[in-house]
Formats: sequence, structure tokens, C-alpha cells
Amino acid sequence: MIYIGIKNSVWKESKGIADWVIVSDLYELIYHPDLVTFLTKSKKEYISISALKGCNMFSETYP
Repeated sequence: MIYIGIKNSVWKESKGIADWVIVSDLYELIYHPDLVTFLTKSKKEYISISALKGCNMFSETYP
């Protein structure tokens, strides 16, 4: 319960300071071939939450 509270509120400290805050779990990978351009375009279009595509990564052996 503490974890959810932190995850849902700690980003509020950057309100008015940061253009973007990405909240993710340790096991999540955030990738975009040109993330800066994507975020800049999203800001200009007043998009504050982006739809994400999830993928599962598996390996027969430890990478």
C-alpha cells in the first residue's frame, strides 16, 4: 500500500518544473526511437498521457 501511495504522488513534486514525468516499475523498459521528438510533439498537441504498447520479453537463458 505504501508503494502505490508513493507511485501515485511523488511525481507531483515536479509539477510546474518538469515538462514530462515518466512513472514506471523497475522491470519496465521505456523505448522510442526518438523519444525527445515524440514528447516535444505530444506537448505541442496537448497530449499528457500516451497510449503504450506492451511486450513480453522471454529468454531460454539469462541474457
